[in-house]
Amino acid sequence: MPKQLPTDKPDYYIEVRHKLKNGQWSDWTERGDGKWIGVEHMQKQVKMLRLAYMRNLQIKVIKGGKMLDYFGNETDKPIEYDERTR
Repeated sequence: MPKQLPTDKPDYYIEVRHKLKNGQWSDWTERGDGKWIGVEHMQKQVKMLRLAYMRNLQIKVIKGGKMLDYFGNETDKPIEYDERTR
């Protein structure tokens, strides 16, 4: 039987949801995961996701089971953008 390579669990996850036309939020969708490199790397990923959506958007960055804000601080709310901000 061949040996299996060890698989590392991701250090963090990014989930996204957007506001639907009826005003309700969509389900959370995982949009990325990986090894934690630093806050700057995470901020670049959040910016790229924000540019991909033209409507209201919420982004959850989960590291170690705790949600982080855009600056890497623990929070209880997702990062939120409305359609007017870029």
